[in-house]
Amino acid sequence: MKEKLFKIYHVTISILISIYFLISLIFVICLPKYHILFPGWWTLLIIVPSLGRLIFQGNKLSSFYMLIVGVMLLLSSLSVLTYIKCFTILACLGIIFIGISIVLNALKLPKKKDSTTYFPFYYTFLGSTEEKIVSTFKGANTKAVFGYLSLNLEEAQIENDSTLVVLSMWGETEIIVPENIEVVTTNTNIFGGTENSHKRTNSNGKKKTLYIESTSVFGSTKIK
Repeated sequence: MKEKLFKIYHVTISILISIYFLISLIFVICLPKYHILFPGWWTLLIIVPSLGRLIFQGNKLSSFYMLIVGVMLLLSSLSVLTYIKCFTILACLGIIFIGISIVLNALKLPKKKDSTTYFPFYYTFLGSTEEKIVSTFKGANTKAVFGYLSLNLEEAQIENDSTLVVLSMWGETEIIVPENIEVVTTNTNIFGGTENSHKRTNSNGKKKTLYIESTSVFGSTKIK
């Protein structure tokens, strides 16, 4: 149900943006001095998707942070805040949010008689971490903050429709996936990037899918 609402949200926003630019085009033709874009208009490309994920999808903490990033950059573009103060505040908030996220994941315990609700948590802070999974993999959360994290799934027994949530903040995350696994990614990049070089080989067996939800803030996520 939430996925359908999320799609409706995106369609509605797309229609509104199209109507705005159509009206702006008419004004530009009729009024040569009219300006289509306002200062900081590009921050809406951060605010609108983050708001949609915050309302309709999981991972509320990172979505809320992305929303704050968009709003702060908008205020800086409108000269309400200086860019130096903006980035200082965002850096401090980012570290606070990471700390909260680490604590919440550390306190998340598996429910009795229902081990499928527990997902491993891998993180690195000011360092380097390499993890190789050789057991059954149903999903996980990773966070790389000011460091490097490698998660090797080549020998893991990946369950179908598993989900991996990745956060790379001022750091780099590398995910190594077996060739017989289909990878579907959802990426949010803020002054960062995501590289998916994974190539799936044809297999006669049942196709399994790994969903990777990555957020890269001043960092990078690489899928191999």
